[in-house]
Amino acid sequence: MSKTDISFRLVKEKGPYLENKKETRGFSLIHSSNPKLPFKEVLKEFYSSVLEPTIIHNIKRGQS
Repeated sequence: MSKTDISFRLVKEKGPYLENKKETRGFSLIHSSNPKLPFKEVLKEFYSSVLEPTIIHNIKRGQS
């Protein structure tokens, strides 16, 4: 199984994330497809889950 982790911040951040500019939120998608799920499909899942405007800081792929 593979997974994709996305570190992001909301454009209009709130709470503790507003106070600490280095802190990011996280999104993980575990997929069992072989080969790995294309980035386009991962981003579709991400944006369907996170409904507010975001800034993506990092995308990592690995084994779950």
